[in-house]
Formats: sequence, C-alpha cells, structure tokens
Amino acid sequence: MSKDRNNMNLFVTGGTGFIGSHLTERLRQVPGTGQVRCLVRKDERWLRGQTVDKVQGDLFSEKVIRSALEEMDAVFHCAAIVSARHESTFTKVNVEGAKKIVQWAQEAGVKKMIILSSLAAAGPGFGQPLTEENKPGPITMYGRSKWRMEQEVAALSNGTMDMIILRPPAVYGPREDQIFTLFKMMKARVMPMAGNGEYPMLSLMHVSDVVQGMMQALQNEEPSNPGVRTYFLSGPSDVSWNMVKRSAETVFGKRILGLKISSGTVLALGSVSETAGKLFGFHPVFNREKSREMIQEWRCSAEKARKELGFSPKMELDEGIRDTIQWYRNHGWL
Repeated sequence: MSKDRNNMNLFVTGGTGFIGSHLTERLRQVPGTGQVRCLVRKDERWLRGQTVDKVQGDLFSEKVIRSALEEMDAVFHCAAIVSARHESTFTKVNVEGAKKIVQWAQEAGVKKMIILSSLAAAGPGFGQPLTEENKPGPITMYGRSKWRMEQEVAALSNGTMDMIILRPPAVYGPREDQIFTLFKMMKARVMPMAGNGEYPMLSLMHVSDVVQGMMQALQNEEPSNPGVRTYFLSGPSDVSWNMVKRSAETVFGKRILGLKISSGTVLALGSVSETAGKLFGFHPVFNREKSREMIQEWRCSAEKARKELGFSPKMELDEGIRDTIQWYRNHGWL
C-alpha cells in the first residue's frame, strides 16, 4: 500500500450498526488516520455527532458508492442483515450486496478489504472449537448467506486486492439489541438456558475485541500475492451460560433463576413464537431458526488469527458483562 498506514483513507459500510459504529469510533481515535467515510442509509443512529464523512445510500447505490470509493485505501464491509423472514432477503443483502462492494472497490483500485462474516457461516461444532480447516455446515438462512457470501467474494479475487474475512462468534456489548433481550430477562431475575447450564459451551466476545481484530487485520502486512484470507475471532476463553449468569448476578447484585430447558422444549417454543409472530404481523427475534441455534454448540478457535494477525482479545467475561450492563443502564435500556 502506497500510503503510510496512519494516513489511510477508509470506507466503512454498516457504520451505523452495532459493530460498525464501534469500529468507526476506534478509527477516529487513531492518530493520523486519513479520511473516514461511512455509507449511511437514512438514520445516522450511532454515527450521529461523529466526525466522519457520511455518504447517503445503500449497498446498491452504485453511483454514490463508486464516487465514495475514490482515493480510498481500504474498505471495511460490516453491513448485513441478521434477521429476515425469507432467504431471498438474506441473499440480496448479505451476498449480492457484498459482491457489489467488492467489485466496485476493485475497480476503484482499493488495495485492502476487511469483510465481516460470522461463525454462523461455518455452523455449529461438535465437542471441539471449529478451525478454518473445518468444512462449513451452516444451519440457518443467515449462516448460509454468510457462507455463500464468503464463496462469492473469494471467486472475485483477482490478485490485486488483499481480502480478509473475519468470522466472530456471538458478540455482545454496548448498543447490542439482540442479545439485549437476555439482559432484560436477567434483570427480571430469570435466565432461560438451553441444556444444563454447563453445556453447550459457546464462544462469546465483547465488541471491543471484534474491533481490535478488525484493526489488526487492517494493519497486517499484505502478502506478496494478494488474495483471500479467512480467520475466526473469539473472546479470551469459551464460556457457559452458568458463567454468564454468575457474572450478571454480580453486577445486578441479586440472584438470577436459571431455567434449564430441554432441546425439544426450546424447539417447540421457537415454533410457537414464530407462528404467533405471523398471526400478529411481525417477525420475532426468537423463532424456529433461533431455537435451532440455541441448542447447538458454537465454539471456534482464534489461533490462526493470533499467529498471523497478532490478535489478542482482552475483555474477560466479568468485565465485559459489567461494561455492557452499565451502558444499558446509562442509556435507559435497563
């Protein structure tokens, strides 16, 4: 890359979202960073008040994006949808949208692209943390769209752009509004959990560690033959639901009742929730696919990222839960 890394011009999609907004804040804190340009649809959300160049459009606003990519050194592609009724919606946004961004970035001469995927693209594990060598087996529409996205953008690789695909597991932290439902339940002194509380284990990471991984991907030296590199990210250690409950009990200062629910019951509840949503005209966060996810083991190893990117997650569970709950309280969410 021709420029000094501290003077790089950076383009971010999904900057108004949970992870993207934290990334954008971090980019602005790096001394000497060049221009930070973010794609914004209509609502600036978490970018409101941030000193970034906001470009209005969506993933298919070709003229707008082509213009925005001019003189950009690297692109962070964070934009995606995580919940939808139909697979075609996931495909349009998560697959076709990513392909467009990669193609336009290549044509604009961008030399580096960091693409946010998900552990969901690889699917659940069976007793051992997944590595990049495991054959993906996604089990949800979201996971399938992320795996197909990885394949499609890899097929676009032309040897001129270094593309790094990052697969974080479940991510929590300030501004997160999906796992937030669990925090609301814990505040009410109840915590439903699939399994016995100790199994299945899961990889869970605080948003600050995801941002750290993305920054290290940006700073990593490009290989002599640019192509596609894929890495799992994860927190400092895998956790159990009992561990999450104990951390929350410490912060809330009260006991939380752990409701251990069998796999069959979880699946049944997911079906009931989705059916009720259809009757009342909304798509519930907890649905059939989410119930199938909940009974699986979701663990991955970040060893490759540690060795090649220097990735080193810092936020232990107790500190991360405390940070998250405090933010929810400060902003009136809890």
